[in-house]
Amino acid sequence: MTAKEKLNWPRDEDEKWAAAVELRLALAPHSPDGLADRVLAEVYEAVTETGRSARELFGEPEAHARAAADEHVTEEARARTDPQGMTPGERFTAAVCTLGGAGIVISVMHWIREGLWATPSWSSVAGFTGIFLSALLFCAGIGAWSAGRVKGAGGFGAAAAVALGNGIAAAAYLPERELLTMPVPVLTAASALFTAAAAGIPNAVLDRWFTPSVPYGDDERWLARLDGLLRTRHAMRAAEAHSHVQEARLHLATSGESATAAFGDVEVYALRLAEGPRRDARLERRKLYGATLLAAAILWVLVDKLADPEPTSFWFWLYLVTAVYWVGYTAGQWYKALRRR
Repeated sequence: MTAKEKLNWPRDEDEKWAAAVELRLALAPHSPDGLADRVLAEVYEAVTETGRSARELFGEPEAHARAAADEHVTEEARARTDPQGMTPGERFTAAVCTLGGAGIVISVMHWIREGLWATPSWSSVAGFTGIFLSALLFCAGIGAWSAGRVKGAGGFGAAAAVALGNGIAAAAYLPERELLTMPVPVLTAASALFTAAAAGIPNAVLDRWFTPSVPYGDDERWLARLDGLLRTRHAMRAAEAHSHVQEARLHLATSGESATAAFGDVEVYALRLAEGPRRDARLERRKLYGATLLAAAILWVLVDKLADPEPTSFWFWLYLVTAVYWVGYTAGQWYKALRRR
C-alpha cells in the first residue's frame, strides 16, 4: 500500500503534493526501500500539527523529493552515476536498447507499408551495416563519456564516423542487384533479440569495462580521471575543470601526499567539487547544446528531403513534422535561457 493510501491528507492540494513526491522518490536512483513512506509520514505529521499546507512548509514537491533523496542516498552511490542517476553501464545499455527498439519500429513500419517480403541488395546491406556499426560505436561512446573518459569517447566517435563513411561509400559502389528475398518479421525478431541481449548484460560488468581503474599512488592518472569526470559527467567547462585539477596538483606538490590519501575516491571528490548552486545551470546548458545539435541534424536531413520532395511519402511528412516541432522546441528553450540570463 502506498503512503498516499495510508495517510488521510487534510487538503486535496496536500494529497497531490504527496503524490508528486512519492513519484519522484520512486524514480530516484538508488532510492532505499520505504523512503517515500518515511518522508511522507514526516510531512503528514508537520501538516496536521501546524494546519499549514505541505507546499507552504516544504516548498515544491520536486525540490523536496530531490533533497530527501540526496539525504538518504549515500555520497558514494551518487558519485558513480550521472545527473540522471545512471551508471556508465546503464547509459550504454539504454542507448543500445534504444537502437534495437528503433530497428523493431522501422521493420514493423516497413512490414505494414511494403508487405511481408524484403529484397535487400548488396548496396543496401552495406549501407545498413555501416549505419548499424556506426550507431553501436556511438552508443559505446556515450558509455565512455558517462564514465568520464574524454579520449575514449572521442575514439569511439571517430570510429563511428569511419564506419558510417565506409558504409556509405560501399553502398554507392556496390551493385543494386537483389541479394536475397527474406520475410520482414525476421528483421523484427533479430532486432528484438538484439535488444533483449543488450538488456541482459549485467550493468556491473559494463561499469567495470567502461570505468578505468586508478592504482593507489598514481597521482597523474587520478588527476586525469578527475579532469575527465568534471568535464563529462558534471558538465564543467574545460577551463574550470583544469583549474580544479591544477589546485589539486599544487596541493599534492606542497603536501607530498598521494592524491587518494589527500582527497579520497576520485569520483566522490569530483561530485563534491561539482555540487552547488551552479550545478543545475551547467546541466541545463549542456542539455540546451544537445538539443541544438539535434535540431541542426534534423534540419540538415529536412533540407535534403525538400530538395526532392515527395508529398505522398510518409517519411517526408514525418521529417517535416519532426523538424518543425524540434526546431520550435529548441528555439523556446533558447528564449527561456536568454531570459534567465
